[in-house]
Amino acid sequence: MNLFVLFIFIFSNLYAQNTEVLYADNKRQVILNKLEKEWLSKKESVDYVYDPDWKPFEWKNDLDEHTGIISDIIQLIEEKSSIDFVAIPTKSWAVSVEKVKSGKVPMFSVIGVTKDRKKYLTFIDKPLFSTPYVLVSRHGEDYLDGFVDTTHKRIITLANSTIENKLKAERKKIHFSVVSTAEDGFKALEDKKADILVINAATAKYYINILGYDDLKIAYKTKLSLDLRIAIRKDMPKEVISIINKSIGLISEKEINDIFYKWTEVTVKKEIDWSFVGYILVVGFNVVIFLIYNTKRLEKMVRKQTFKLESAVELFNKYVISVKLDLSSNILSVNEAFCERSGYSKDELIGIPFISIIDADESKETIEKIKSSLKLTDIYQNEIKYIKKDGGYFWAKTILAPQSNDDVIYEYNAIMQDTTDKKLVEQLAITDALTNIYNRRYFNTILEDIIKNKKDSRLFCLIIIDIDNFKNYNDTYGHQEGDTALVKVTSTLEKSFINSDSYCFRLGGEEFAIISMVEDEKQAIEITKKLQLNLQKLKIKHEYNKTKFVTVSMGVVCKKIDKIKNKDEVFKEADDLLYKAKHNGRNQAFFNFN
Repeated sequence: MNLFVLFIFIFSNLYAQNTEVLYADNKRQVILNKLEKEWLSKKESVDYVYDPDWKPFEWKNDLDEHTGIISDIIQLIEEKSSIDFVAIPTKSWAVSVEKVKSGKVPMFSVIGVTKDRKKYLTFIDKPLFSTPYVLVSRHGEDYLDGFVDTTHKRIITLANSTIENKLKAERKKIHFSVVSTAEDGFKALEDKKADILVINAATAKYYINILGYDDLKIAYKTKLSLDLRIAIRKDMPKEVISIINKSIGLISEKEINDIFYKWTEVTVKKEIDWSFVGYILVVGFNVVIFLIYNTKRLEKMVRKQTFKLESAVELFNKYVISVKLDLSSNILSVNEAFCERSGYSKDELIGIPFISIIDADESKETIEKIKSSLKLTDIYQNEIKYIKKDGGYFWAKTILAPQSNDDVIYEYNAIMQDTTDKKLVEQLAITDALTNIYNRRYFNTILEDIIKNKKDSRLFCLIIIDIDNFKNYNDTYGHQEGDTALVKVTSTLEKSFINSDSYCFRLGGEEFAIISMVEDEKQAIEITKKLQLNLQKLKIKHEYNKTKFVTVSMGVVCKKIDKIKNKDEVFKEADDLLYKAKHNGRNQAFFNFN
């Protein structure tokens, strides 16, 4: 057994002693650390309270049982975590809050985050649900400007709720009163005892669409939102919230959506309205007479409109690139335009991750923004580089937007415009023709952009590089060999990069520049040594150098970005250091770390 295999064997055994796979679902696993495993082995149940009247999220049914969306989600967490959760019924939300505050019950099923609640509660990492707060009013009453239109109106909201706290903290000028339950709020509006109810959108839609408050409406969507999170008291073992977080990570979006639709789907009672049927028959008879009279004319119009529609669809498929994604960001469908640009067939694309067709050269920041947008309701726009089947690529301006139903996202649409030609022109404008690295123009742009960004805590490092005695090289070996030497030097400079934040430029002739962000001065010195060593390994013959091979001199400035006044100043510092290096015998680097 070699050393590597022995190391793996020992490590895996040590790891197995301190961790345990608790639950597996489609190859996803919850792994417990030693402390979490010990707490779970005690088989202690966790009591929790909930809002007994908060449909559709949760409520207490006739048997005093926890019911609704949150109840079903907690059951899922219980299955995946092996924690025994026990619902403690109460008469009101106010009583539930008091039980946790006083320490009689350790956990809330869900609750919004506020400054006061953070003092005694620990919240799960990510919300189970996010929904905006809305203004509910009677039909015929408009509040298009939101709270601006509510002056002298009777505003109500729920007592002891997250929105009550938010209004007190973030909308101090708004005067409002509170009611005990959501049902009290909707009845107060219906009975004209209040003008506006401030409540979350999901509850509003449930009461209006399902519980029959159809004489009320959502009049305005506010910028305030409700993020529902499980929360436990801070005096509980931290392993409890840790296990809950890990278990929630196993719950798929489909499972959450299925539960949401289960409790919010609108059912319609089918009844025959005979007066309406009679009306339809009369109208239908008149339409038939009209159609008979105008048959030929209508046929001609239909053919014309059908042709226009078919032409529009054909043009869309040909010129507008379109992709649909599921909730896991896998491709659901693509149109002909995308297949034509990418070289893939529809069968090859459907089912694969959308990220997999994005070129790996795209920055990590861009990739992360795309991934984040697929989890949020925001629209994402950017110019993205896509991989083609033949190994090539194409650029497309991409708009990625979620499609939702009652605030629940069910898929994503990506609409693209091919910008490859435009991108190539832009690339030519910033690229050196001989070496294919960035040119002096782009150097000025990048240098200025980096200096303006004062947020990066790392050290800014500028290296100006000049090939020693290169005029003599050209005179001795000819300009064609000189060009070949420049290309070799360029390739070596690029391969010597330490991270993705490094840029390489040809400033002109035999002069180059490197811009990089480094952790400390030691790393800057290591970069220059690595560059010189790699260039020496090329062993490009040069009779007029002391070493008899091509060498370089370097001027290196390394400092905090906020200490740099402007790009001209820092460039002059590096250029002066380069001059000193050349004046003192060449084939060396001079540094400035001030």
